[in-house]
Amino acid sequence: MNILRCLSLTTLSLIATASILSPAMADVHQQDTTAITAAIAAADTATEKEDAQAANAALAEDYVSYDAKGKQTVKSKADAIAQATKMFTIATGFTSKSVPTKIVYDKTGAAVYETENGTFTMSAHDQQHVMSVHGTYRNYWIKSKGIWLEKQSRALTEVYAIDGKPVPAE
Repeated sequence: MNILRCLSLTTLSLIATASILSPAMADVHQQDTTAITAAIAAADTATEKEDAQAANAALAEDYVSYDAKGKQTVKSKADAIAQATKMFTIATGFTSKSVPTKIVYDKTGAAVYETENGTFTMSAHDQQHVMSVHGTYRNYWIKSKGIWLEKQSRALTEVYAIDGKPVPAE
């Protein structure tokens, strides 16, 4: 009987502690979500303004990116900036829209967000053709010195099109 009573008191104590901590944890989660969403929006805006440095400002120095087939496409923040700089010299008219649909924390404390229906478009300098990418992505963010930085991006699905016509996968 004492064991059951002790377990009951322990359970009640845990429930009481959880009810006190839950609002605080929700506030922290909301603050993190707000910070990450703001960083993503700033990157989208900088991409549209063709500013390679600002578009990649929220990347960790050791950032990496993978396409939907698992091939590494970006090796570091410096590589991302170099690729964006090159892209901005060969195309124009960029639009970028990345809205996180779900943000969770993994066991290491990193924030993981998924973007469904992410879109990116650009036009050739002659404005004759428009390329678009539409996909679902999973991005991993870490908190460093109080700032959220994107550590890794993985495409889960991607569909490419030129002038609205799908481009066959390689």
